[in-house]
Amino acid sequence: MAGVCNRKYKDGKRRAWYMDWRGKQIFFRGTTDPKETLRIARSKEDHPIKIKVGDIEPPKASDTPRPILEIVAEYLAWGAAQGGHGGRAWSPVHVKMRTRHLESFWPAQLNLTCTP
Repeated sequence: MAGVCNRKYKDGKRRAWYMDWRGKQIFFRGTTDPKETLRIARSKEDHPIKIKVGDIEPPKASDTPRPILEIVAEYLAWGAAQGGHGGRAWSPVHVKMRTRHLESFWPAQLNLTCTP
């Protein structure tokens, strides 16, 4: 079951929704054409329906566990390359502070295990 809301956003686009595999209503921003937005909503709903019927296994939160330090390293590399305003790199001071917080402070505060 999918639908399009009657109210428009200021830019003329429509708000639409569909039901996911758990029965939760998911909202998204569509196009200015209500028929096109409804078509998009129905296409977004196809995958959850297959999960609900049993054709596809539901996703698990633990499908791809990754060590926190691996994720932090990717984030820091992205920031050092293009994480700032306008796609510019972070300053060296900002990189140093982010590194300190994400590699030592927060794992200690949250009792995260940093081993793979």
